[in-house]
Amino acid sequence: MTAPRTVSMNLLDLPNELLLQILSSTNGLSSGDIYHTALASRRLLAIALPLFLAAEGIKNPEYETSIYILRWAREDLVSAARRPNVLSALNLLPSVTGMQHFRCFFQDPDTKSLLNSLQHTYHLPCAITRVSQFISRLERIEKAEIYLIWDQYFVKREQKITDISFGDLKDWTKAFARMLNLILERGCTSLTIQYDPAILPAFRFRPAGPMQKAISYLIPRDKEPTQLRWEFENLHGSDKSVQLEVDLAARLTPAAQTAQAISSLCIHSPALLLPPFITWTTSLIRTQKSLTSISFACITFQQDIWAAVLPAIADAASTRLTELKFYHNCPNLESQDLLNFIYSFPNLTHLSIDRTFRARFQQTKASGSSKSMFHSQLSSQFHTVPRFLRLTKLRAPVELVSLLMGPSFDPSNPTSLTFPSLQSLTVYPSSLLIHPPSYIKSILLVNHLLDAVRQRPFAPTLLLSLDAQMEFTDFRPVSRYIQNVNQHVEFQRALWETLSAHEIAQLTEHGPVPHIAFDHPTNVILYKFHSQPPDQTPRALCIWLKTLFPRVNQLTFTCRLDAHPQQNVDMDDDDIRGLIKGLRDICPTVRSLIVGDKQYKL
Repeated sequence: MTAPRTVSMNLLDLPNELLLQILSSTNGLSSGDIYHTALASRRLLAIALPLFLAAEGIKNPEYETSIYILRWAREDLVSAARRPNVLSALNLLPSVTGMQHFRCFFQDPDTKSLLNSLQHTYHLPCAITRVSQFISRLERIEKAEIYLIWDQYFVKREQKITDISFGDLKDWTKAFARMLNLILERGCTSLTIQYDPAILPAFRFRPAGPMQKAISYLIPRDKEPTQLRWEFENLHGSDKSVQLEVDLAARLTPAAQTAQAISSLCIHSPALLLPPFITWTTSLIRTQKSLTSISFACITFQQDIWAAVLPAIADAASTRLTELKFYHNCPNLESQDLLNFIYSFPNLTHLSIDRTFRARFQQTKASGSSKSMFHSQLSSQFHTVPRFLRLTKLRAPVELVSLLMGPSFDPSNPTSLTFPSLQSLTVYPSSLLIHPPSYIKSILLVNHLLDAVRQRPFAPTLLLSLDAQMEFTDFRPVSRYIQNVNQHVEFQRALWETLSAHEIAQLTEHGPVPHIAFDHPTNVILYKFHSQPPDQTPRALCIWLKTLFPRVNQLTFTCRLDAHPQQNVDMDDDDIRGLIKGLRDICPTVRSLIVGDKQYKL
C-alpha cells in the first residue's frame, strides 16, 4: 500500500478572497508586515497595499489622501523609501491615477503630536521634489491642500539673513514652483497653500518707472496690468544683482495656464504674495478665467507689503471675483487697505471677514472719521461706490457691515440701497463676551445695526445670524446676571453707572425693565459644546439661548475652525441628546439643531 501523496501549497495558491481575509485579520499582520508582504508579488501588491493604506487612515486613496513628509533631508527620504510609508505605497499602487482631495503636510499640525523633529529649512526642497514625483504620475487632482511650516520651533535656519545664498533660494523656488504647476496641470479646481515658506529672503519692492509707489488702485483695468518689481537684499553667491528678479521669479507654465480649471485659490501663506512667487500668483489669477474665489489667512508680513500686493491682486482678478474671504492671522492688514480691496470687486456674491478684524474697524470708528466722510473718500478713489448688487451672503464684524451699508436708505431713491440681493447676514459680537456685563455693549451695537437692516427692503427670508464661536460662553452666570438686572433695582443702578444716557434709553425703550437681548438673530452659531457642570450644561445653554435670543429658530455648532487643517471635532452623543431635550422643553421656537454636518429636526 502506497503512502498518500502530500500536496504542497503556498500563500499564492489561495484564492484572493481568502488572502484578503488573512491579511485583514485584526489578529494577523501589522501594517508594516502587510506593506512588506505586498512587495512579494504583483498579485499581493494589489491586495495588500490597499489594506496598508486603510490601516494608515486612507480608506479610499482616490477620494481623499493625506500624506505627511516630516523628514526633509535627502538621506532621510532615501531611507524612508525603504520603510513602510504612505507615499511609497501610493507610488507602488498603479490603480491610483487621480485624487478628489489631496492633502500634504510637511509638519504635523497637531499641537499634541510627537512626530515633528528639528529639520533644516534648506532640506525642504528635497521633500517637495519627492512629492512632486508622485504628483507627476497622476492624471488628475481636483482639490489640493499643501501645508508648509506652521511651527518655527522645529525648523533650523541660518543665524544671519546674509547666509541665504542664490543657490538655496533657486532650489526652493524651482521645487515649489514645479509642485504648484504640476497640481494645476492636473485640472485642480481648488488650491490651498498654508503656513510659512521655507526661505524668507530680504527684499524690497522697486517703483515702476516714475511712480513713487509700487502700485496704485487707480490704474484703469483696460491698461497694461500692474507689474510688481522687486530686488533681493543681502543675497550672496551671485553677481547678477540686476537680473535676480528675472532669474528667480517663479513662472506659471504654459500647461498650467491652459488648464483653466481652478475656481478657488486659498492664499493662506505669505509664500504666494512675496518674491519670488508673487509673479506666479498674479499670473495665475489674471489668466484663469474660471477663478472666482480667493481667501487669505496666516499672513503676518507688514502693512507696507499688504499695501503693495493687494492692488496687484485686485488688478489681476478684475471684476471676475465673486467670493472673497479673509480668515484669521492677518494682523498687519489695516482696515483702509482691506476696504479699498473689497471695493475693487463690485460683483461679489459672498464676502466673509474674520472676527479678528473687529478691533481694527473699532479703531477706525474711534478715530473720529464719520461714515459720510468715509464714503466721500471712497467716492474720490472709485468712480462710484459699489452697491454690491449681487451680494447674497455677508459675514463680517458689525462695524464693517455698517460701513458697507453706507448712508441711511432713502425710500424715494431705490438706487441708494446697498446689497439689495442679500439673503444671509452673519455678524459677530462687537465686544469680547468675557463677563456678563460685556454682553450689554455688544447687544446695543448689534441691535442698532440689525434694526437698520430690517428697515431696508431686503427679502423677507433674510437669515440673520450671530456667530459667537470664539467667545467665552459661561452660560449659567450670564443668564443669572440678566435675570438679576431685570428683577433687582440695585443691579440696574450698577448697570446704569456704566452706560450713557442714550444707551440707557435704548435698553428701556419699551418699559422700565431693561431689555437685554439680541432681538433679531434667528440663527446662533457656536463652535462646539461639552457639558461641564454646573455652568455649562445642556439646560444652562438652553436657558442662555432663551434669555438672549427671543427669535432664535436654529442653533448651529460648526465643530470646525475656518482655515484650519484639522478635521471636524466630535460632540458627545449624550450632550447632543441633552441639547435636543433641553431645546424642546425650554426653547420651543428652535426647530433645528445643526452639529457639524448633521441636522436634527426638533
